[in-house]
Formats: sequence, C-alpha cells, structure tokens
Amino acid sequence: MAGASFDARIRHAGVAISANYAELLVLSARQVIGAIEITISKPGSGSYNTEDIYVSNGNVNTVGVIFPSWPFFLYVK
Repeated sequence: MAGASFDARIRHAGVAISANYAELLVLSARQVIGAIEITISKPGSGSYNTEDIYVSNGNVNTVGVIFPSWPFFLYVK
C-alpha cells in the first residue's frame, strides 16, 4: 500500500470522530512505523522465509513500544 493511500485510509477512519483526531492518527501511525524494525530471513535459496518474521524496536523487543502498538497492527492487518 502506498504511503498516500495508507494515510488516506487512516485519515478517513479518524474523520468520523473529528478532523483533529484524524491528523493525530496519521501522525501516530508514522510514529509506530518509525519505532519498529521488521525483519524477514532470506535463506540461501534466495526467497524470503515468511515463517521467520520478527518485530523489534532495537531494544530486545521491549514491551513499552511493541505492546502499545498492537492496535495499529490489528487495524492495518
């Protein structure tokens, strides 16, 4: 999903509450994405192993970043 269409999807959901809330949602989404690292292993065969995906924030998966971001990941699933 392209960045502009992703922002539009989140903004559209937030406008139902208020325009200010919609802008906060878009900014929050960028913060969540910027705070994590997603890694997918690529074995010698050259194809990505989609069974081996890790989400981290660079600090050994601290609960303080990963846990509060789950509503975001459930929304974009």
